[in-house]
Amino acid sequence: MLHAVKTDAVDLGQIHQDTTSVKLSGAHVNQRHSAVQLARGYSKDHRPDLKQLVYELSVRHDGAVPVLFKARDGHRTDDTLHEENWQTLRGILGRSDFLYVAGSKLWVSKTLMNIDRNQERFITIMPRTRAEVEQLRNNAQASLVRWEKVWARRSSRKQERIDLYEVAIGLYQMQEGEVVFLSCVLPNIQNCTQ
Repeated sequence: MLHAVKTDAVDLGQIHQDTTSVKLSGAHVNQRHSAVQLARGYSKDHRPDLKQLVYELSVRHDGAVPVLFKARDGHRTDDTLHEENWQTLRGILGRSDFLYVAGSKLWVSKTLMNIDRNQERFITIMPRTRAEVEQLRNNAQASLVRWEKVWARRSSRKQERIDLYEVAIGLYQMQEGEVVFLSCVLPNIQNCTQ
């Protein structure tokens, strides 16, 4: 992968990470302790009755170039993987100036603080359980948030409707005390018609 990146000058400025569970059926006896362990865990296939392994993949932003793959024990959860994955990517690439894009399970205080402490960048989804989400919602309802158009196109379902996405940009303080740049993309609450 590194040879291909250098030879073809592949841009790795943005790396996307995701996981899935792979379910297995049948008898699984005498697993080697040094191997990835099949185990019951949070099944994304909604099959808690089957053993699984967790498949983790990091790719270039367009999905065309795999950068890092790991098979994990079946009981591992996404929130326990990101810090190690981010550190491994830094080691493989020999740099840390890439944008790390991941799902809401990246939002673990220790992991985000480590990325922030290294003055690195990430994009993730803030879990709705965070107080900051309620604060932004209240500010938006009170018209205290400035919105800018990001993207608009005719709806594929209703031709008379325009799907509009707007962004709220600003500096916000996290519960942990860090000030972060928050870019919140939401579909426009109102139906837009031509």
